[in-house]
Parts: sequence; C-alpha cells; structure tokens
Amino acid sequence: MRPYILMLFIVIALAGCKDKIDDSSKRNEHYVWWVDAKTGKAGWIPVEGPGMPVQNGKFTRFYFNGKVFSKGRLVDGELVDTLFSYGLNGKLFEYMFVEKGDTIRYFPVDGYFKAYSQNSKLWGEGTIQAHVRAHWRQYYDSGKLESVYNVKNDTGWVNDYYENGNKSDSGYFEGGIKSENIRHWSESGQLLSAVYYKAGTHTGYWEMYYWNGQLESKGYLVNGAKQGEIDAWFINGKRKLIQHLKNEKINGPQVLFYEDGKIKEVKNYKMNVPDGEAVMVYENGRVKIHANYTNGELNGERKTYNEDGKLTSDEVYKDGYMISKKL
Repeated sequence: MRPYILMLFIVIALAGCKDKIDDSSKRNEHYVWWVDAKTGKAGWIPVEGPGMPVQNGKFTRFYFNGKVFSKGRLVDGELVDTLFSYGLNGKLFEYMFVEKGDTIRYFPVDGYFKAYSQNSKLWGEGTIQAHVRAHWRQYYDSGKLESVYNVKNDTGWVNDYYENGNKSDSGYFEGGIKSENIRHWSESGQLLSAVYYKAGTHTGYWEMYYWNGQLESKGYLVNGAKQGEIDAWFINGKRKLIQHLKNEKINGPQVLFYEDGKIKEVKNYKMNVPDGEAVMVYENGRVKIHANYTNGELNGERKTYNEDGKLTSDEVYKDGYMISKKL
C-alpha cells in the first residue's frame, strides 16, 4: 500500500473517532466527562485529584468501576447550583446545594451508610438521621481518620484531624451554627487560635497564637466585630501591639513594637482616624518623628530627627497642609 493511501486511512479513522461518555477505558478516577458552557462541546479530560483544569461547564466523574461518582456545574472554576453524589451501587446518596459560598448538604438516605472515594477507598461511614450526618467518621485515602461528627438535631461537636493523627480543628455547633469553643491547631499540635462565642451572636473572647505557642493577640467580639482593648505579643513573648477598638475601628492609643520588644510607634486614634500625638522611634530608642493629628490631618509642628538625635526637619502644619518651616 502506498504511503499516502495509508496516511489517508489514518486521517479518516481519526476524524471518525469522537469521545463517548460510555468509553469504559475512561470511566474512572483519572478522567472527567466535560461539557463546555461556551462551546457546548463534550469530551474527556484527564484529571488528578479533586481539582479540574476547566472553568465553566458541566462535569461527570466516575468510580473505578465505571459507575457515576458525581455530577455538577462549575462557574469560574467554582461549584454552583447542586452537586449530585452517588454510591458504589449507582444510587444517589447526597445533594450538595451551593449558593454564594454557602454549602448545604442533604442526604436522601437514612440509617447506617458507607461512602467511598473514586478509587474504592472508604471515605466515610456512620449514621444519617433526618437527612443529615449525625454520627459520622470521615477518612483519608490512607485510612487515617480525617473528621468525626457527633451531632444531633444540628447540635454537637465536629472535630477534624491531620493525617498524622493530631487534631486540626474543633467546633461546637448549635442549631447548625458554630457556637463557642472554635479552635484550630498546627500540624505539630500547637494551638493557633481559639474563639469563644454564643451561637448566632458571634459575641465573646478570641485568642491567636504564633507557631511556637506564644500568644500573638487577644480581644473581644461583639456581634462579629472586634471590640475593646486588644493586646498582642511578638514571638519572643514581648508585647507587640496594643489597640483600643470599637466596631473593629481603632479608638485610642496604638503602640507598635520592634522584634526585641522596644517601642516602634505610638499613635492615638479616634474611630480609626489619627487624632492626637504621634511618635515614631528608631531601634536605638531615639525619637524619629514627633507630630500631632486632628481628625486625621497633621496639625502643629512635625519634627524629624536622625538616629543620633539631631533635629533634621521642623515643619508646621494646619489641616494637613504645611504652612511653614522652622528649620
């Protein structure tokens, strides 16, 4: 057979080959059936893991055995509308409603249930009651525990774990809303943050920590807004920041510190606007800038010094505008 005739047969064969959703060689965890929203074209795309290299359209994912795993829609790479999830037996076991970043899960099954990942590994098991997870254990592909739900009537504890066995998050839900005692740990087991507030009000006490266990900051929440005095410490345990807040706005003195604990800046605020005396300091302890503010505008003298303490600039301001130089 002449070469050009053979090439013609190959071209014709390739032209006739179109992706089909019933292709058993691709109905597994390594491919996803994709229908592009812009072009309307459908076909297989290779994937690794839960993410997909596409943005807008509809997808269908499959188990290792060719059964449908999930169906959904993406807009700008994010899940929207409803994600449908299926069991290894091909039956629908979960709806996940997504709207404006909020996610609601609904399980049409009831009683004890096992869920599997695409590669046949046990993903979760437990009891479904009133269409929600009541007592549920979720696992990594390695078989290690990932999370534990102990919830009844949308009230109870949810704990998440790192793959090394250390706890990553712990929270108490009341009526489906996160309540008091919300904590987060590092993978090594160090507490990083703790929030204590009443469900629905977001009012209470919070703490943040550095990776070495030193307290970074603490304060109060009132209806979700930071209120009152906030103290912060640097990694070496020395104080870094002091703020007086009202409705998440600085109201009072703010003091910043260098890494060694020495004062870096002192500035007074009135509802997040500089008002009053402001001083900046070099690391050697000498004053760098001394100024005064009124409702966010420079007023009066603004003096600047070098690191040796010598006055290098002396300007006079009124309502934010420099009106004279004294030096």
